[in-house]
Amino acid sequence: MSSVANQWRRLSAEEVSEDALLPCLRRGAWLAALLRLTQVFLNICRYFFLAGLICFGASYAIPPGLPFSLVTSHGQDLPTFDFSSWIASGQAAKAGGNPYLVYPLTYMVRVGNTYVPAPNLNPPISVLVFQSIADAPLDLTFRAWHLISFILFLASVMLLVSSYPRFATRRRLLWTFALTGLWSTLQQGQIYMPMLLAVAGAWLLLQRQNQFAAGILIGVVVAIKPNFLVWPGLLFIGGYATAALSACVTAALLSAWPALVYGPLIYVEWLKVSTSFPGIIYAGNGSLISLAGRLGMEKVGVIMSVLLLVAIGALVWRYRPTVLPLSSLAIVAALLTSPITWVGYTIFLLPWLFSRPWNTWLRIAATLLLVPFPIVYALFDGAFWQQIVFGSFWLWALLILLVVCVNDVRRARRSSFAVS
Repeated sequence: MSSVANQWRRLSAEEVSEDALLPCLRRGAWLAALLRLTQVFLNICRYFFLAGLICFGASYAIPPGLPFSLVTSHGQDLPTFDFSSWIASGQAAKAGGNPYLVYPLTYMVRVGNTYVPAPNLNPPISVLVFQSIADAPLDLTFRAWHLISFILFLASVMLLVSSYPRFATRRRLLWTFALTGLWSTLQQGQIYMPMLLAVAGAWLLLQRQNQFAAGILIGVVVAIKPNFLVWPGLLFIGGYATAALSACVTAALLSAWPALVYGPLIYVEWLKVSTSFPGIIYAGNGSLISLAGRLGMEKVGVIMSVLLLVAIGALVWRYRPTVLPLSSLAIVAALLTSPITWVGYTIFLLPWLFSRPWNTWLRIAATLLLVPFPIVYALFDGAFWQQIVFGSFWLWALLILLVVCVNDVRRARRSSFAVS
């Protein structure tokens, strides 16, 4: 039996050929050949499974006719989801009103059997962009943004593939394009793709020890999503002061711009809508605060998030890890401790997941990130335990990734973790 096991281990994990199977059969190692054929069958099933998820994601993220309607007059009734809230915000700002109120164009999201408004929750820097396209036709602008977002995603993936060709296997590429975060972002018209490109660029610049330029890109991300302030904070604690200060200065300058244009009151309006938005307990929010909110203990969730950040800061201070494990920990911590972490935020994990081999725990987390949002939403709409388990579905993946990151940080003190 040991000889069979030895031959089994020697067989390639990627492909099977007659030259590999016949020697096993001649030597009577029929069990090894059967196991190998079983593995090949399972590999084929995995490819079909990932391809099926890509088709499913595309079917609900890309409305019929959208790819062809950029050059036609058809498709004017296509849904525009959150993107319509961005345009409503820009139109209000252009008219001198409050860009964080609810307007007729604001997207109404279904929650249970009712519909509630989903106004613009992005920081005031976003209003400057939304105002610049406020007068453009909504359907045409949304279709153009849909295409631009996908191109930016392709650019980010190509950048990572060229930087980490060792891990850019066919299966991992299929997994990348089957991510629920990708198709949810495209469906809703969200603004995450430029941020993904900035995160990927900052990751690669940090690997090349260009802290100043990396800090600028991190600062752009922080200005758009302030919950990522965790990243420069941990960089500073870990001894990467140049990157941290560059990020903070960039974020401060970008954040001051809308205050000069609209006045400081715009930040009061933004904080008001952000703190009163009831979406913390909505399905798909994968933060610790959202889990506590569903249990009726939202303040406990805030305390848990603060304690987690303190513990992570102490861990980084103690081990002083290399910059990439530190950055992966910072991204995961930012997602866990943010009040709102939609599934689209999970695409920011791509630079880390592309830069290393996967162990069993990473494969489990990566599989959870593939479950389509419509399935999670359908399971969420049920008993109380379903709302807890499936409402925070992607939280479980983030907790697994947090454990992996902590282990990486502890090992990075003793040896370099950077992958060439």
